[in-house]
Amino acid sequence: MQSDVDVMLCDIISTQMDIEPERVVVYAENYDPPKDDGLYIVVSTRRGKPISNVRRFDYENNREIQSLVTYDTFDIDITSKNRDAIDRKEEVLMALNSFYSEDKQAENSVKIFKMGEILDLSFIEAASALKRFRIPVMVSNIKTKTKVTDNYYDKYKTNEEVVDE
Repeated sequence: MQSDVDVMLCDIISTQMDIEPERVVVYAENYDPPKDDGLYIVVSTRRGKPISNVRRFDYENNREIQSLVTYDTFDIDITSKNRDAIDRKEEVLMALNSFYSEDKQAENSVKIFKMGEILDLSFIEAASALKRFRIPVMVSNIKTKTKVTDNYYDKYKTNEEVVDE
């Protein structure tokens, strides 16, 4: 079973940090952050890089199997108006390294890697005293697609050579 990686990251963080799921969301342009001082987390996709694109044919079942391996970079922004973001930012990394995360990664054919440092972006919202930190992570992702073919290899005519004797 494969799901969207960003949704999986939200689930892992919400579950492991004991935060309500509606406070750990996938980035959306029209997202309206909570009005209280509490913690909220936004997961966004930065970029993806294809590493391998393979196709093969399963002769026994007459199916084409395509596989794509990508390295996708995600930004996890942890934000609050109080000290929660400052005090709990490291918990995001712990959540991504938990046994629950390991199970979810295996279930979804992905591997999560931390990359870079925790970036303090609090200066962006200087007037509002918003505490904001960004944690970049890379995810190795395998997507597989199987399609039944209509006797693809049987459509070719074989050349017959007739020899008069």
